[in-house]
Amino acid sequence: LLALFAGSVLRGADLNTLLERIREAYAQQSVSLVHGDAHGGGVVGCAGSDPCVTVEDADTAIEVGSEGDPEEFWLLLAGRTLTARDRRVLSAVANQAAGLARQTELTEEAGKAEAIARADELRRSLLSAVSHDLRTPLAAAKAAVSSLRSDDIGFSPEDTAELLATVEESIDQ
Repeated sequence: LLALFAGSVLRGADLNTLLERIREAYAQQSVSLVHGDAHGGGVVGCAGSDPCVTVEDADTAIEVGSEGDPEEFWLLLAGRTLTARDRRVLSAVANQAAGLARQTELTEEAGKAEAIARADELRRSLLSAVSHDLRTPLAAAKAAVSSLRSDDIGFSPEDTAELLATVEESIDQ
């Protein structure tokens, strides 16, 4: 049985598929993996009907990790009573299930980080483009205003009007 479960994990089975195999192999009504303490953590995956959410709900409870550990998981089964041998095998399988849950969580976090990185890159590109688009008209407007304010150069009314038009066009852009 342990080889069957390990093979499922190695072939890339998802958590719910692994839990369904456990449910079928041990003829259970339901199997669930809960992340958190024994009195009600979050259900990470489940198979069967009416899955357990606390140790008190379960007929069999297998702890993965130590109590109070933030990485604590519980494999909870509802159904027939299991032998000590079955519980030992399930302890190993529960570790595999918890590993799958952690792997799924890390994959989701990596996906979120990648999306944030893409959004940040888009933001930088947009700011760069806007900055470039603003620099040219602002430089033209500044040059025209600086020329108009200069006491060293005397402009004809036509030249003054043309410089003011340049300022206006540049600011409109």
